[in-house]
Amino acid sequence: MVRIVRRMTSRAYRIVASSAAVFTLAALLGAWTAAARAQLPAAPASSPSRIQVGGYASLTWSRAADSTRVRLAEGNLAAILSGSLTSRITYLAELDAVSSSRENYAGRQDDRQLEVARLYADVSYSDLLRLRVGRFLTPIGQWNEIHAEPLTWTAVRPLTTYRSFAKYSTGAALAGQGSILSRDAGYAVWVAPGLLGMRDDDEEELEFSGAVGTRTAVELTRGLWLGLSAAVVRERRPVSALDDDSLEVPEPGEDDEDEDDEREEREGRALGGFDLTYRTRGMELRSEVVWLAPSDSRPGERAGFVQLALPLGGGLHAVGRAESVTPLAGSRRELWLGGLHWRGPGRVVVKLEHQHAGRVPGAVAHGWFLSVSSLF
Repeated sequence: MVRIVRRMTSRAYRIVASSAAVFTLAALLGAWTAAARAQLPAAPASSPSRIQVGGYASLTWSRAADSTRVRLAEGNLAAILSGSLTSRITYLAELDAVSSSRENYAGRQDDRQLEVARLYADVSYSDLLRLRVGRFLTPIGQWNEIHAEPLTWTAVRPLTTYRSFAKYSTGAALAGQGSILSRDAGYAVWVAPGLLGMRDDDEEELEFSGAVGTRTAVELTRGLWLGLSAAVVRERRPVSALDDDSLEVPEPGEDDEDEDDEREEREGRALGGFDLTYRTRGMELRSEVVWLAPSDSRPGERAGFVQLALPLGGGLHAVGRAESVTPLAGSRRELWLGGLHWRGPGRVVVKLEHQHAGRVPGAVAHGWFLSVSSLF
């Protein structure tokens, strides 16, 4: 394991060092100020009180495109505990209870009951430098770090935001935020050695068995954000996620050694990401692109989406999204989503949407979805 981590670290050094150098140089050119206002990589878990309890709840009903049956697709209850132990040490813990899930393709296990989604401590030396240790949301793109149901525009999560990488990482991250030439900016450099938080073979969620990466985000002009991600990752995928035609999934009865060969990668491979967000007058345009380099045993992956939310008045928005994912069952697949998003009183959010997935495996969300969620 030590030799593998060293090899991955060496391969990733130039990526991480180059990104950090560019960001540091830009920081020296600008004046660093108070914490940035917008969503930035590995945002600080800051709460002035010693203990603060919050969370969110959501219910999602669905009707498949080829069925007239309406069913409860997911029930989610998340409790979030955060606070400040000292002026420099903060913490956050999130406990999720989920009755079922429509997120497959290495998203998470169906019918899981209870999970510690996040558990970490932050040690802040300044706004520019914080150390995070524990289990945290992987800082790739924007969606993954703000994926709570009441905070997203759609109930159906894009495959782009979790198909190619683990949603959670267990390890450490250095992060900071401030301003460059009066514009908000932030960075995160993280490592997930895979020595902690590994799950049983029966779990259906993609995990890192070793990863190191970086992410930066900068406000180019008022309301326009650009983010870049780069990493070298070694993944552990459930066999059920290896459904591309180009892969040989072990048949029932094959020995465990062959199955482990399919599940866990032995060599790291490059992962890159790009995200763009523009907000003005209640409108939001968002795009994320992720690409995963091929390995000796598996093909590469490319995925991306463009999403537009337009205000209609009275807290109501129209939302549309187009997404392309390759490979998915061995060839490129295109998904289209359209719907309505309403933010009501009392932090209640209601979403009604339809996703067209064409002739794709049942693991891809398709049909009608109605979601009711709330922060508390």
